[in-house]
Amino acid sequence: MDTESIVARAQAGDRSALVELIEAHQTQIYSLCLAIMRDPSDAADMTQETFVRLLRSVASFRGERATFRTWLHRLALNVCLDGLRRCHA
Repeated sequence: MDTESIVARAQAGDRSALVELIEAHQTQIYSLCLAIMRDPSDAADMTQETFVRLLRSVASFRGERATFRTWLHRLALNVCLDGLRRCHA
């Protein structure tokens, strides 16, 4: 099934679709977080926070300006930047 269909199901409240999205993207998101955070433990925390935010905000994804993958990567980047700011504050 294509990502757009899975996202639409997730936006409609289908929990299995959310699980599919997480499973499909968790490795890529962890790798991105690890590249930014440079620590496996911090990267795991940021990955988890990314998916918590995904659960809260999947309804806001419209797909007009970016693909879901791009939107999710930007979400992960923002989570990591927030984490780095907290560490250096």
